[in-house]
Amino acid sequence: MLSDILRLSDRNVDQLLDALSQGMIYPGASIQQIRKAGLTAHAQRIQAWMTEAMDQFGSIEGMKAAVRLLQEERARSAKASPGPELVLTGPEIEGVLNRDTRVVVREMFESTRRSVLIVGYAFHGSDDIFEPLAQRMAGNSKLGVCIIVNVHPKQRQSAGSTVQEFAGDFFRSSWPFSG
Repeated sequence: MLSDILRLSDRNVDQLLDALSQGMIYPGASIQQIRKAGLTAHAQRIQAWMTEAMDQFGSIEGMKAAVRLLQEERARSAKASPGPELVLTGPEIEGVLNRDTRVVVREMFESTRRSVLIVGYAFHGSDDIFEPLAQRMAGNSKLGVCIIVNVHPKQRQSAGSTVQEFAGDFFRSSWPFSG
């Protein structure tokens, strides 16, 4: 069923096409073969799709063409409406479409054009995560960046001093090119 692959992430769709192109998976492939091709969390979904897709498209070439069309449509859609996007990140859980946090953040920072809003609980040693954003900022003076982070109040210290201390620590340990 087409909806089986529509729920895959872009990365998984790319992996699916690569695995089909290299002959690593095919209609009738076992769950283990599909997992071995790197599609671990979605093996059952892909297995079900391949069975129906073979009936629909008649050949592996037809299946690959359908996957390529999905890739093209996603790319076209992303260019047409690059609005806000909610991305769930974290460990893979069957039935939940989520992605690796570092990969998602890097992709977003590398592709941002106008503004970035970052909301987080804490950032520690995150300079490798923020590097693409710092590079984009260096090349685009009109790029707006707002970072909202939880700053714990410190006893016997004013709010202003606490925020200044946090900002200094952030730029020393989490922001690339400090210094």
